[in-house]
Amino acid sequence: MLGSAKATSKGTLSIKIPVQKAGTKLTVTVKDSAGNVSSSVSVTVVDVVAPSKPTEFPSQIAQVGLLLMKHQLDKEVSNYFGIDIIDFPIRETANIFFGNALRTDWEDIIEKDKCSYIIGNPPFF
Repeated sequence: MLGSAKATSKGTLSIKIPVQKAGTKLTVTVKDSAGNVSSSVSVTVVDVVAPSKPTEFPSQIAQVGLLLMKHQLDKEVSNYFGIDIIDFPIRETANIFFGNALRTDWEDIIEKDKCSYIIGNPPFF
């Protein structure tokens, strides 16, 4: 037994129990003053821990993915025209920013008259 409590005059009750691991199955029953026990109800503990603070690593992975895609397209063009296209060092890169999209002033990133769409994965971009 993890805990017990008496119901209020309104029929509600609250029980404080130690923190349980996500996935733990708990069975709850209620016993009245006459000793009658209710049918049991099972609940499974869910993980409600917020994710850790985001890191810059995913944005770096996106940058590398775009560079690899450019390299693959350069190879396709080279094969099509029969010449080697070597574009190293790559001079143009994508504009990938790391930060909290809900707290960032987007005008600091790009002027609104220079952009039609911003594509991202809120709340972090």
